Amino acid sequence: MSFKNCFALLTILLFTNNIFAQVGIGTLNPTSAAMLEVSSQDNGVGNYKGFMFPRVPNVAARDAIHVSNSDQGLLVYVVEKDCLQMWNGVKWINVVCDTALIGSGSQNFETIPADPNLPIYSETGSGFYTTGSGDYPNTPNYASGVRGYGVNNGAATLILGPVNVSANSDSTFKLRLAGFALNQSGNGMDNPDTVTISISTTGPGDVFSEELVIHGGSLGDSNNKWGFNANRAVATAYDGNDTPTSYISGDGITNGISYLEITGIPATANLAIKIELLNDKANELWVIDDAQLIAN
Repeated sequence: MSFKNCFALLTILLFTNNIFAQVGIGTLNPTSAAMLEVSSQDNGVGNYKGFMFPRVPNVAARDAIHVSNSDQGLLVYVVEKDCLQMWNGVKWINVVCDTALIGSGSQNFETIPADPNLPIYSETGSGFYTTGSGDYPNTPNYASGVRGYGVNNGAATLILGPVNVSANSDSTFKLRLAGFALNQSGNGMDNPDTVTISISTTGPGDVFSEELVIHGGSLGDSNNKWGFNANRAVATAYDGNDTPTSYISGDGITNGISYLEITGIPATANLAIKIELLNDKANELWVIDDAQLIAN
């Protein structure tokens, strides 16, 4: 064997040995307990530096990562959410979020958020921000400020949170609701048109329990309509059994359900609230506003 070939073989053997040994970055003596050790200095000398996790700009970019159930432990930092997240083999879960609210907060759906702000964690479906006034009734498409959030002839899901209420005995969630008819006064909300509120005590990426559902009417063609000036209020106590308390709205100021409340939400460091809006006709418009979490 020539010297050239011997040298090539030695190089391959040394390189192969390094691949399967511990790897150190910034250190010549990585610990044997780790496959990779990154030092904050260059062999104990110079300025301290940090470790930068892979960053993606938003949830859509994160979801474009092709993961399988064998990729548990994969970490990315989602810039849009200010969250370090981990793939657990089934879904992405929060490791830590800078935007996590502690205690009470509100989501006002305005361009200038409430302070303290109950953050929107994710938004899917065909929802949109509403301004101006509805057709029937001809009242504002918001409860306060100048914007609400609605859906017309479709579905939308909002997840609010995460919120740390571990220091509180319990919490209450409140939401304002209106149902408008578009184009003709004979249109409006019906029984298949629903607003559902679910609670997760283990974070926005985990299991939710449906707690409260509002139906737009008692019939498939009720055509109910009411604005935020309606005064009917409904409430339920959190039980976590995924069997929601159901209410049927009526028509007008007296019978339209505009005040929703869930009480007794237990203390948790990772609370999330999901709001699902559904209506099935072009002449119907759900609008919500002033979501409030009150930590007691």
